[in-house]
Amino acid sequence: MTGKLIMAVAVAVFGSSPVFSQNMAVRGGRIITMAGQVIENGLILIENGRIKAVGQNIEIPPGAEIIDASGKTILPGLIDAYSQVGLVEISAVPQSVDTEERSSPITPEVRVIDAINTDSEIIPVTRIEGVTTVLVSPGGSNIISGQSAVVNLFGNSVDEMLVKSPAALHINFGEGPTGAWRPQKKVESRMGLMALLRQTFVDAQNYARGMSEFEDKMSEFEMNADLPESKRKKDIEEPVPPERKLGMEAVMMSLDRKIPIVASAQRRDDILAAIKFAEEFNLNLILLHAAEAYMVADLLASRKIPVLLGPVTVQPSAMETRGAIYENAALLDKAGVTFAIITGGAHNVRDLRFQAGIAVEYGLSREAALRAITIAPAEILGVAKDLGSLAPGKLANIAIFDGDPLQPVTKVTDVIIEGHRIPMRSFQTELYEKYR
Repeated sequence: MTGKLIMAVAVAVFGSSPVFSQNMAVRGGRIITMAGQVIENGLILIENGRIKAVGQNIEIPPGAEIIDASGKTILPGLIDAYSQVGLVEISAVPQSVDTEERSSPITPEVRVIDAINTDSEIIPVTRIEGVTTVLVSPGGSNIISGQSAVVNLFGNSVDEMLVKSPAALHINFGEGPTGAWRPQKKVESRMGLMALLRQTFVDAQNYARGMSEFEDKMSEFEMNADLPESKRKKDIEEPVPPERKLGMEAVMMSLDRKIPIVASAQRRDDILAAIKFAEEFNLNLILLHAAEAYMVADLLASRKIPVLLGPVTVQPSAMETRGAIYENAALLDKAGVTFAIITGGAHNVRDLRFQAGIAVEYGLSREAALRAITIAPAEILGVAKDLGSLAPGKLANIAIFDGDPLQPVTKVTDVIIEGHRIPMRSFQTELYEKYR
């Protein structure tokens, strides 16, 4: 919080930092709360970074900053539930790319929070398009690629931006790992991928048993040590703790269902393999990408397996996406599958609302499309208590549009993140102003 206050003070000096007002009111406009209400000519009252009230005829406290949103559309800040924002700056410059740890195909221990660049130029480019929150994830070339985090796109440090970490353990099925590791002969087929994956989880189960046995022996040792010397058992020695393994601890979190696994799978058989794997180890499964999810939509609905779907515009340009269709989202919605729409990268996360708009053109309802980029990703990622809708008590993440949010001609006029009014500037807008 201290860093955020410093940023607020800096506004007076530099004029380009986010503005924080203890009290703020967004007045006028059409408020789509994503909590079941659409309020015409409404008002949102913000206090200390959270929403205090949403409705009409709400008294604005003296001294509150007022944002006039008359004639505009107000939404919760958009959420992209899969991205690499902050992990890559220039894709062609390896020194600026931290999306993957390629020392091994199995890296559950790596954490994106150790690599997010909070000064990335991609962050302002993304948030001025209304995207206020993202899941930052390791890439898709490893079988187990590591631990993701949910962050708000405002703050001086990862700790200030952080909403949830770890958010999930990421696993990749199909061509990503086999293509990346075939030259090194680490894994060359889907058979090898599944064997390595299953062995890793079996090893983690054995590691967990070893830790449990150590804890039992340590408890017995401590209880014995607390007895009077005359009653102590002489043959109970202090146990030696097993070697700590961060990778095993990460896998254990998913085995204990403390965090879900996010499984990237495009082809129908890879989706089914992910489901079977999750059932074998009793894991909480979220599917990712899922180009052929529509082929098993009824199964996903019956098992209540959510999907992070996208990009909507994925093409049948690879063997595993030959079945890709633009109607995927609409068919999942019709079957009753819970899903969020994603962009699946870093530089084009700003296009999230356009992905949703394309899905509408191919049969998805407008309500479902808006849900897929607001409250649905918040629910899937377990952060709906704070994000995804405009309701009292939630973080004040708000995007204001001068028209239909799903239309490409519509502009974002204001963005608020945790009660901070974000400057509508980025490196790209500065270049435009300089050279126009």
